[in-house]
Amino acid sequence: MNNARATEPSKLWNADFVLLSVSALLFYLSFYLLLSVLPGYVKEIGGGAQSVGFVMGAFALSSLACRPIIGHLVDRTSKRRLVILGTIIFTGAPLLYWYAHSMPALIAVRILHGAGIALFTTASTTMVADLTPSAQRGEAMGIFGTTANIALGVGPWLGTALVSGSGFFGLFIAAAIIAAGSVVTATPVRDTARLLHAPQPIRGLSSLFSTEVLVPSIGILAVMLTYAPLITFLPLYAGYKTASLFFLIYAITVTLARSIAGRLSDTHGRRAVILPGIIIMAGSMAIIALVHGTVGVIICAVTYALGMALAQPALYAMAVDLVTHSRRGVAMGTFTAGFELGIGAGAIAGGGLVTSVGYAPMFLIAGGICAASAILFVKRQPAG
Repeated sequence: MNNARATEPSKLWNADFVLLSVSALLFYLSFYLLLSVLPGYVKEIGGGAQSVGFVMGAFALSSLACRPIIGHLVDRTSKRRLVILGTIIFTGAPLLYWYAHSMPALIAVRILHGAGIALFTTASTTMVADLTPSAQRGEAMGIFGTTANIALGVGPWLGTALVSGSGFFGLFIAAAIIAAGSVVTATPVRDTARLLHAPQPIRGLSSLFSTEVLVPSIGILAVMLTYAPLITFLPLYAGYKTASLFFLIYAITVTLARSIAGRLSDTHGRRAVILPGIIIMAGSMAIIALVHGTVGVIICAVTYALGMALAQPALYAMAVDLVTHSRRGVAMGTFTAGFELGIGAGAIAGGGLVTSVGYAPMFLIAGGICAASAILFVKRQPAG
């Protein structure tokens, strides 16, 4: 056995953390390049609102199915290799979309693509916990999370421009090239695996799931039940240009707020920032449902971003706080499974609700479920 774990880093900004963050930025940019225009691609090949929900939800449900096993592997093998494998899948999957001209084929590609994000995000977030000081864990998670937020701000605009100028083929080629950049930048990152040896057999559910992180996992599930309907149906509800404006404002706001919010969770406790974050996000869903037009979209973008900046990094940090180092991979697998379950269920259920009751009631229902999850954090939980 080769013990690969070094002593805890003394500073947040180190070369490995920076390289991993750059890799994440490119990884998420490839993802968000497709996300806002993919519903239009589904409609172009003959799908309706329910089909959009299934196609978008298949990605998350595939990721959900993979995460427990990936979390088990993260604790027992090379995290860096899992990160790189995820980026390689993200490089190949966009090219397959061009050949997917039916719903079953498109869903199959989405399942493969979902496995890629499960590999990358489970392993990379665990590496962030290893690569940064524990006293700055909330801040580190906040900074690392801004890579996805920046990509969300740029990706939809760029994706829309590429479809307008080069069609969907140009879009898929660009997504593959950007993901290849993620492979290159992840390769030099120092591996943080505790033990570099062959993975041990899976023995019971405790090898795959962490009951210690149940509370933050339910919390992130509820948060993603609002996120999935927004990113999936906002382009159809408000139009692609207005939705791109939402994503840009959201990305700028959450990028500015996340590191500050992460530090607040380090100094004042996780619960103290998670609870108001959840309440703010629930309120923003009511805004998008009841305040029509561009004004409603802008207000929702700002408030939703503030809520997400408060809640998400603190939930990630809480999940790491609650387990020992040797269980971080399983904890992240369980926690991010809640993340993906929220996205998958939110997209699929959102499609059904849009068909049956319309967009505005769907947003209100998602916000109500999120608000109900605040009960979990009314009483103080362990580690914050």
